[in-house]
Amino acid sequence: MRLLALTAAVCALAGPASAQVFAIDQRVPLKVVGDTDEFVTLAQIPAGGQAPGAPFDSWVWTFMREPQLSGVARFDASAVLTRFDCRAGTRQRLRYEFYISEVAVNDTAHSEAPARPVAGSPEAAALRTVCEPGFNPTLTVYPAGARGVRRQVQQFWAGVAPDTSGWALDRRAPLKPTAETGEALGFVEVPADSRALSVPFEAWTWTFTKRMRPGPDGLWNGAATLTRFDCSAGTLRPLRMQFYQGETLIHELETSDSATVPAAGSMDDFALKTVCDPAFQANMPIDTRGARAVRTSVSGYFASLR
Repeated sequence: MRLLALTAAVCALAGPASAQVFAIDQRVPLKVVGDTDEFVTLAQIPAGGQAPGAPFDSWVWTFMREPQLSGVARFDASAVLTRFDCRAGTRQRLRYEFYISEVAVNDTAHSEAPARPVAGSPEAAALRTVCEPGFNPTLTVYPAGARGVRRQVQQFWAGVAPDTSGWALDRRAPLKPTAETGEALGFVEVPADSRALSVPFEAWTWTFTKRMRPGPDGLWNGAATLTRFDCSAGTLRPLRMQFYQGETLIHELETSDSATVPAAGSMDDFALKTVCDPAFQANMPIDTRGARAVRTSVSGYFASLR
């Protein structure tokens, strides 16, 4: 599935930390690329704030409000050493480092060819942040490196209550791809510890569409359904639906459907198998950033296909 490229970075943990000078210890200027209620991304920019005249190696940091689990490591920050070529408009990831607090828990070298980032993605914004000194001039530059940034970010989040709106888009649950049709991508929330389920489990399923579709209160391109999965019975039951136009909730309804066995090969069938069997489509990466970040990545992916 082509969606693999969108979330491969989250799944790159491997091997024990080595003895190199870690990104957390480098006092380099970092500029905010973007943020949400749950994470903030920054990119290292050239000292002096000038556009680089040659390919530039930048540490791209993501600090997370809550620790995540990927593979065997728990982490709340990641740093990706990325070579940005402003003239070619490409990025090339060279190294990953993962941290809990300020302690490196994993690091690994990475080998890939230069490529253009997906339009609308955090990497695309990081490329512009590095290459265009005038891009988003109001966003903050931290001159002394990641340690100071992390402490300020944690202090800010400590004073902000988590979202209680009930909107599926604001949930932080891990999402795993279920199916792709060319016009739509499906996802479902999965247990954070990837365990097999022995009792009924309620999770949101998502359908993101390439084009707007008509709905009860207007056009939508994201639909979330709160679903009760019963793995023992092989059934699912929709409980509640939300329709989104971009990031705006436009319609919500409760459902009264009974539990059913989904049709073989349907998106509901793939969702049930994904929730109930951790080994099903094991090569599909689990995205721990939550639904809002996944929606942004999917939008960029669809835009790249036009």
